[in-house]
Amino acid sequence: MQLSMIVKAAGLSAFLLTITGLSSAAVTTPEDGTTEVSFSSYRSHDHTFSQNRNVSAWQNISGSTRAMVQTSEIQLGDDNTKQYGAIRKFAAGFYFSSLKSSTSIWLDQYESARASGGFRIDSRYYADRKTSIVCAITKMPVIDLDTLGFQGKPLLTTDSYTVKAERVLTADKDFAIGLTRGLYSDDNKNTAYSLQYGQTVYDRGRDRLRIGAYGYKVNWDTVSQWYGNPLSSKSYGVTTAYGVRDGKGRWTTTFTGAWGADNDNPIEFWPSLQLQYRYQASDKSSVMIGFASGLRTDKASELEGLRHNYRQINAAYQANW
Repeated sequence: MQLSMIVKAAGLSAFLLTITGLSSAAVTTPEDGTTEVSFSSYRSHDHTFSQNRNVSAWQNISGSTRAMVQTSEIQLGDDNTKQYGAIRKFAAGFYFSSLKSSTSIWLDQYESARASGGFRIDSRYYADRKTSIVCAITKMPVIDLDTLGFQGKPLLTTDSYTVKAERVLTADKDFAIGLTRGLYSDDNKNTAYSLQYGQTVYDRGRDRLRIGAYGYKVNWDTVSQWYGNPLSSKSYGVTTAYGVRDGKGRWTTTFTGAWGADNDNPIEFWPSLQLQYRYQASDKSSVMIGFASGLRTDKASELEGLRHNYRQINAAYQANW
């Protein structure tokens, strides 16, 4: 796997986490249900791209139970090789909560050239007011152009098991440590370790400044002929996020300085900047738009200086009732 692909995977994960966080933050009063429509588009310097269209909704059944549905389509492409593909997903699930825990269970159905089933279980246990333990199990296809069932090949799948501990250190500091084990249907395996630290420098209501740092390392048993993973890779970085409220809207600017390498490439530097704006159209609806762009060094090609790495746009509309 090239370093650009590692950055791409990290960028898409960060986008999904950001959307989830913004969606949760937008619900300021108890609601009976929520619907969200979102779109993201990512394009790399190596002329690969992905687009994700997603519609999700949940409805309260009782004070502690929700029913959830989700449908999405991911389109992948490589303009260099003229190879393109898509995978669609439909999911249904339930969410349960209590004073000490919360759990979501999803059943997923994926469609590309061939069908594939999957599931997601995510459970959070609150040990006390400052400590929580997260356990997650997922089964899903390997989403890559070479593994989407083209030319009669079956879909490759991965089973993932994650344990994560989160701790609120003080009123403005938090820390998390995680371990993930991945088991692939081609008999490959990986183990990933992660560390995260966040600190709110100040929060004045109208504007807020937060800084953070992270570290990530993953080791693989073998190099797959399908998805071209490295035997090992690592990345670490620092982030600075500044948010300011403007009437019914809120701007958030995030700068990330990231470094990373795999076993075949030297350490590279990937700075990126993300801008997001959320507008609270009414008490029941909000709109979010965002843009991100990153640069990269290219020591593996013996080139100096910073070059274009990727760009990404995303948008979401949320309605509550």
